[in-house]
Amino acid sequence: MAKKASPRRTNRTDKRDPTPTAAGRSRTTQPSKRQRLSSPRAEPAGKQGHRAAPSQTIKQTELALQKSEERFRALVKTTSDWVWEIDEHAVFTYSSPRLFDILGYEPEEVLGKTPFDLMPQEEARR
Repeated sequence: MAKKASPRRTNRTDKRDPTPTAAGRSRTTQPSKRQRLSSPRAEPAGKQGHRAAPSQTIKQTELALQKSEERFRALVKTTSDWVWEIDEHAVFTYSSPRLFDILGYEPEEVLGKTPFDLMPQEEARR
């Protein structure tokens, strides 16, 4: 079964038809995405001209970071898994306290080492 050609697409060489969109507005009256993003946003009534001072914003950001770090520490300390962090050279930069229960090492013992340092020599060579 052959598809019927759309009446608007029968001649592809025609210029774009400036017909109004479904909302009844011409496509050219809408601001572009760049214009919308670069234009200043309207403040709600009564809030115009009221911005937080930079030092207040920094304090709020530092407080949010501190709360996030506290939640992370609480999660790491209470989880039953070993949580670690390694750098781009595969050297341990962080190890959770759960490491002692799982492998028998204190977290400080693995800092500065690679996972290969914790393996038997035969296993590390593979």
